[in-house]
Amino acid sequence: MIPHRTVPFRTSPFSLVADEASSACWAGHRAVLTQLHKLCRVWANRSDSSLDVMWANLGAGKTHALFHLRHLLFTGFQTNPPAIVAYGEVPEHLKHFIELYRPLVTTLPIKEIAELGLKHGKGAMSASVGRACRALAFGNENEQRLARDWIIGARPGLRELKSVTGIDSRIETDVDAEGILTEIVHLAASGGRRVVILLDEFQRVGHLGQRTREALLSHIRALFSHNSSYFSMVLAVGSRMEKTAIEILSAELRTIMGMRPAISLPEMNKEEAEEFVLQRFAWYRPEGYTGAPEYPFTLEDIKYVIAYLVDSAKVRLIPRTLLQVFGIIYDELLGTKDAHLTNDHLKSVLDSLRWDDTRT
Repeated sequence: MIPHRTVPFRTSPFSLVADEASSACWAGHRAVLTQLHKLCRVWANRSDSSLDVMWANLGAGKTHALFHLRHLLFTGFQTNPPAIVAYGEVPEHLKHFIELYRPLVTTLPIKEIAELGLKHGKGAMSASVGRACRALAFGNENEQRLARDWIIGARPGLRELKSVTGIDSRIETDVDAEGILTEIVHLAASGGRRVVILLDEFQRVGHLGQRTREALLSHIRALFSHNSSYFSMVLAVGSRMEKTAIEILSAELRTIMGMRPAISLPEMNKEEAEEFVLQRFAWYRPEGYTGAPEYPFTLEDIKYVIAYLVDSAKVRLIPRTLLQVFGIIYDELLGTKDAHLTNDHLKSVLDSLRWDDTRT
């Protein structure tokens, strides 16, 4: 049993949910990290707008890679002035571009962008955006609330909206949303700020009917048409094949992506999986930890489990599977009086698991 005085981790390293708190941790393919670094360098040194695709099978770590990319933009690759980053997920039952606009714009620092626009981009603003920017920058609490509700595509009361801010219509159509997002990017660019949109679960666009999909992609294409600089999108696609991921894009969007290769998150081999586990453990160690890198397991435990996954369970070595399996074994270890689990005990635990869903 793990001694009570020994704290292996400051918080659980086995979580399957990507979040902001763990975004600084990178455990996995060094080649993927190199690609993320390259993206950040390009954005820092060139003003050109860009479109990139990240693809991988389910559970391979796309969402975490997007969060880590955002972390890089705010740390080692932070520019002066820094990029503005929006993260969003394509809704499951998406029908209109405005349904994508709302969650994306909600994550942006709207007041900061408004102040940029008033300082650098007054001549480029429509009347409504100009009024919203002034209310956000100089208004009282109610004026700021109404302006923010308007710009994120909510439904503030028209009478109050007009009387308080002077704006006489809501953002209600896809054309409205495309136009306002274009202006937001312009305002940021006027102050030398790149807007980076990280869009997750983009494979859902491929499930839409042809007319709906073409309309949505045309609005994304229009954003690039009107923003040739300081605008970037990274689309994360769950797919078994790169060709399938790329074909979700329209021909016009593939042209914008150009010759750059997609960012792929491949399955790991046994050595890479072992490195992933140890790197993940290292990031979650408490301050001042001086124990073994593999604790509370042994290296033999880790090698045995990974070999079982490949040779007996015949599953893919991806982050989701590794974290889930080692979490289950960790729970088993907490309940035993032994210092570590024997191979027979490990095999018994692994044999009891359901593997069908992880083989797809």
